[in-house]
Amino acid sequence: CRSVGWKGIDMESPNLREFHLVGWVLLSGAIVFWIGAGSPPYKQWSSPLQEYLEIVGRHKINWYWTHACFVIGLLLTLFGLRILTVTLRDSGQVLMPELGFTGFFFGSLLWILSIAFRVTAELQAGIETVQTGIMPAWIEPLHRWSGLMFAIYMVLAYLSIAAYGEAIVQTNLIAMWAGKLGLYFGLVGAVLFVVRFPVFAPPLMIHLPFAIIGFLLIRKYPGNRLMSTLK
Repeated sequence: CRSVGWKGIDMESPNLREFHLVGWVLLSGAIVFWIGAGSPPYKQWSSPLQEYLEIVGRHKINWYWTHACFVIGLLLTLFGLRILTVTLRDSGQVLMPELGFTGFFFGSLLWILSIAFRVTAELQAGIETVQTGIMPAWIEPLHRWSGLMFAIYMVLAYLSIAAYGEAIVQTNLIAMWAGKLGLYFGLVGAVLFVVRFPVFAPPLMIHLPFAIIGFLLIRKYPGNRLMSTLK
């Protein structure tokens, strides 16, 4: 007979192979994103706008590298979440995973637009600032718009984490504490980001719960055990 988990995950389902893949994709996405976030220079993230532009203008290659890592990490995370959403839906969890993915998807579109602005208009403004010593007047309002798109992404991403956390709590996919961590981390993170609590401001925080979920999926559904189970 088939073995069924205590809240609906079929422990002999081919979906288990997708869970293993999801684990690696989510963990890889987080690592790539963190590589970008940890790449120098660092001071621009906490500098006034003119100093920020000067740093960007002097480190063109680094700026491209950082944001290339951001985009690749984000796309890997989106891919992993899409597979996770489908497998959770097949296991009976429909609403929360779909809400989570929809929120993260639309937030990611805004984040990518903000990144595109950073590596084009902001970089050009940075080069002009370095050359002239004067910040272009046109950059400040556009910088605020870019910041608004980023802020919307962050709030949607935190709420998406909460949605996936709730979905995990309702299954035996991984340890229940991980689902509760995602649920509370996402809700608290959304609120504290809005009130400008600094710990929840960096986008690298978004990938922390996804990395934990990915790691736990890899541990619970190792590829070699899955293949022997599914024969």
